[in-house]
Amino acid sequence: MSSYGFNNTFPITHPVVDVAIFNSDNTRILVGRKEYEKKFRFVGGFVDVNDDSIEQTVKREAMEETNLEIGNLQYICSKKVDDWRYWGDKDRSLMTHFYRANKISGDEKPGDDIVELLWIDLNKINNDMLVSEHKILLKILKELI
Repeated sequence: MSSYGFNNTFPITHPVVDVAIFNSDNTRILVGRKEYEKKFRFVGGFVDVNDDSIEQTVKREAMEETNLEIGNLQYICSKKVDDWRYWGDKDRSLMTHFYRANKISGDEKPGDDIVELLWIDLNKINNDMLVSEHKILLKILKELI
């Protein structure tokens, strides 16, 4: 790449996924907590260059972070996420693809960068429990339900 091309690139939006994992009767949602956070979040992560689809990314991230096989994926929305890694960076951002899914099999076990998992009653989950960047996702999810 020429020096002009290197210094004059388009801003980059990195694709990520998040998933609201429901139990079998759709009454509880599984959320995770990272080590450096006090609040919970929907599990998810970056789209990998080797993933064949966004849906594969959702299933892979769910398995990596929860040890669960998920199914019945339903696309909810895409949304720009105000992620701390890119605060103040006008040329980089994150765009999540948000899904809901059901636990199919497996025993919940935190993995990857998740240190705690928690099932929360759908009627009791609220913004005070979630990291700031996932509050809008909860609002959209509740409007859909």
